[in-house]
Amino acid sequence: MHYTLSTAFIFVLVPFAGGQEAAPLTIVPTQAITVAQGEFREITCKVEGVTIVGGVVTPNVKELTWYFGQDESVVRLQQDCPTGCPILQYDPEQYGTSRRLTINRMEQQFGGTYTCRASVNSRDEEVKKVIGYYIAASVIADDYQYPKIYSEALIRCKVAGTPAPEVTWDFAKEENLLYTRIQASPNVRVDLVEGLRIQNITENEEGYYRVQITQEGQNPILQRIRVIVRTPITWTTLPVVRKQAVFGEETELYCQASGKPEPTYTWFKSNVSKDLGNDVSKIVQVGSRFSVDSRNPGTLRIIDLERSDTDFYWCQASNNGPPEDSPTRPVFMKVTVPAEIKQIYNVSVDESLAAELRCEAEGSQPMGMYWKRVNNRAIYAGPAPSEQGPVQQLSDPRITVSRLETNDGGIEKTALTLRITDLKRDDRDNYTCIVNNTEEYRYQNGSIRVRFKPDLSETKAVQYNWVNSKREIICRVKAEPKPTSFNWYRIFPTDPEVPEQILDNNVTFNMKTDDLRINLDAWTGNLTVNLREIDNGNVEVRSFFGTYRCRVENENGITEKDIELQQAYEPGKPTVNVTRVTPRTVFLAVQSPLINGGMPVTGYKVSIQDEQGGDEPPRFYQLVSEIEFPGLRPATTYQITVQAVNEVGPGEGAPVLRIKTSDTSVPDKVTITSDKTSSFADSYTLQWDEPVDGGSPISGYVIKYQEAKQKDNSTKEAQAVGEWTKVTVDATERLYKLTNLKGGKSYAVQIQARNSVGLSTVSQIFFQTKEGGPSVGQVIDAATPSSSSTYHIIILAVWNFWRLFL
Repeated sequence: MHYTLSTAFIFVLVPFAGGQEAAPLTIVPTQAITVAQGEFREITCKVEGVTIVGGVVTPNVKELTWYFGQDESVVRLQQDCPTGCPILQYDPEQYGTSRRLTINRMEQQFGGTYTCRASVNSRDEEVKKVIGYYIAASVIADDYQYPKIYSEALIRCKVAGTPAPEVTWDFAKEENLLYTRIQASPNVRVDLVEGLRIQNITENEEGYYRVQITQEGQNPILQRIRVIVRTPITWTTLPVVRKQAVFGEETELYCQASGKPEPTYTWFKSNVSKDLGNDVSKIVQVGSRFSVDSRNPGTLRIIDLERSDTDFYWCQASNNGPPEDSPTRPVFMKVTVPAEIKQIYNVSVDESLAAELRCEAEGSQPMGMYWKRVNNRAIYAGPAPSEQGPVQQLSDPRITVSRLETNDGGIEKTALTLRITDLKRDDRDNYTCIVNNTEEYRYQNGSIRVRFKPDLSETKAVQYNWVNSKREIICRVKAEPKPTSFNWYRIFPTDPEVPEQILDNNVTFNMKTDDLRINLDAWTGNLTVNLREIDNGNVEVRSFFGTYRCRVENENGITEKDIELQQAYEPGKPTVNVTRVTPRTVFLAVQSPLINGGMPVTGYKVSIQDEQGGDEPPRFYQLVSEIEFPGLRPATTYQITVQAVNEVGPGEGAPVLRIKTSDTSVPDKVTITSDKTSSFADSYTLQWDEPVDGGSPISGYVIKYQEAKQKDNSTKEAQAVGEWTKVTVDATERLYKLTNLKGGKSYAVQIQARNSVGLSTVSQIFFQTKEGGPSVGQVIDAATPSSSSTYHIIILAVWNFWRLFL
């Protein structure tokens, strides 16, 4: 800030007389005159006691003139410096008895002694006036200053004025504390021109400085300066060395530093690192696309990225220090134009030739680019970016991949070509071109079609039909492109005059071509032959068995194949053995017959008859290795016949089996599946599998348990500590919970299955309960609930639960 005083020097008026009497000349104003730099001022010299009577002026005044300095006339001074110099002017009303001196703009050179002289009544008179020149005291200082710690600090405060002002410095650590006078010392020196110099300044000298400027005759000036000792900047988070950004999107560049005061940040965009701060044009201007995060000042956000944004960006951290104390860190940001596939050229090529698939893409380099076959997922990698190729594929030496990069007016283009030589049919497929130069991938399929003449290798040379059957002869064709003709012929190898006859649709033959592709390049041509009985005796049905020819044509050629139509028969006898017999079920092991009659065996027909005259309806089974025939009566003899079946019908039956079912018995022994330790101290859950019922349905289970001294299964019966507890469980149950047990004890548990014959053999295990008391939250009943009561409790709990949602 700049302050100016209103006054400075005191000047003296010096009267002078040529004779003994007081001089009649007077200068107005009479008091001392001081004029500041650039001010306007007027003074007047006049003769005292002037009277004018009848136009006569008394006293007689001649040559009233102003002089400056060493008798230098004012007029001559004015001629030497016409602008701003003092100007003489007579007062016309005073008839030469008064003359005014005007100073339009005061300069230092105009300060000094001015003399007014005149001849008054023939006597020389003069009077002198000193006009003082002064410059008001001024001070220039920043309100906040940031000297570097441990440096020779200069608290800048420039003081000027004429005469020279007096300057004193005071210091207070805090704003509200009393100031103390700063005394000069080896480390502290007052420079009247520059300010206060402090050697090796520390944070102890940080605070408030008051400068008092005093000039003679003027009011004092007070200047306060806040001094914050600056500590060096240290990077806490450096910007990444290289930043990848995507065209049209947004990104952030980030840096963070520490220091005192808190650093501020400036971002520069430049491919050079020198003199960044001297070139304002390199500063990133905050505007529509560039912004600084107010919460993270070191973050530069750029939206709607353009290609021209690719450059070096420099983060400069500053805390009011000089440029050399404001470090910079660079980051190179590359704006990547995302890869985009522009074109894939599909191809159709003859077998054994070469095919090329070309994928063209646009986007910034480096661009990853490769081919992948869709069906077998094989990957064909090309040359690395900036390389050309071709690269031969290790998985198939016939395949090479080459790369071509171009730049069309700043648009980077890449073409990746997949070449397959000695083309094979199974090369036909979709191939995916995959490109990326960002985290996002682009995909597009291209196809290779392999052209070849019809291939009938998948057509069966021998096919079957039978009397009274309408059945198709199938001609399976692979061809590319699609067949243009499908013809059927009847071949007569023994008739030289008519070796073949083309077939037309009639009551016997019906020709059809399915336009359904199989594996992209397969069609079927079907000839339906209706072998019906002929009553007039002119046509023998069996004459339609013989040789037929399928002839197929497409753009690449003609292929034909002979098909022998043979008569199919019912299958032969199967091989049957009895593997197991129960009171109600018979199990049979079956093997297919060696002769299937020309058609695959599809299953078996089983007929059964008991010797008491009762017949069971025949049952049909799929083609299995074991047949289970349930629903029989115990202790009954049956005769069983098994026939193999194909499309023609059931064949000759296997030798009749005479089997007697076993009588009913008690159920088999129950298998216990639960562990021999309980997770609870007061309960144990017994689990078991359903046993074979012995020919009579299981009606329930009998469970007994008691505390036991014995902890193993070395004896059949446990050594009882108390009475057996016995419960009965429904036949549908497969588990039961034993309650009211003691913690850390051994127990024996037995289970038997019951049917109409009786109880099964006892199954027994020993189990151990967990140490401790009753389980938390478990209610111990005085008696073990039956399975039916447990079931009702569960039903009631479920109902109460669902009521909450009704």
